[in-house]
Amino acid sequence: MNTINLFPVETLQTLDTNKKNVRVSIDSYNSYVKISDGSNELNVIIDSEIMQAEILKNVLNMNFEYSEAKKRFLKQLFKNTVEQVNKFKDEEKDELAAYFVNNINTSEVKK
Repeated sequence: MNTINLFPVETLQTLDTNKKNVRVSIDSYNSYVKISDGSNELNVIIDSEIMQAEILKNVLNMNFEYSEAKKRFLKQLFKNTVEQVNKFKDEEKDELAAYFVNNINTSEVKK
């Protein structure tokens, strides 16, 4: 495996990932972004805590008001999150369920 030192970078370089295979991992052991065109591969290893914090920040900063695609993404993210939370212990699930009920802004949910 070849490694390169990208810093200090003197110029801005852009990598277009259209029509490329892009994989992202943010598990607790390693986080990375892997981009491949089938014969070449770029693997960027990123600190897991930084990657997770950046994902959370980006979700909070998304503007869903005018984008149906972003709304679908958020709905799927919520469903996937609930699926994972269902694997928690009951007291952890109860805490998160209470948080949701107490913080959701809708007339449908009775506090």
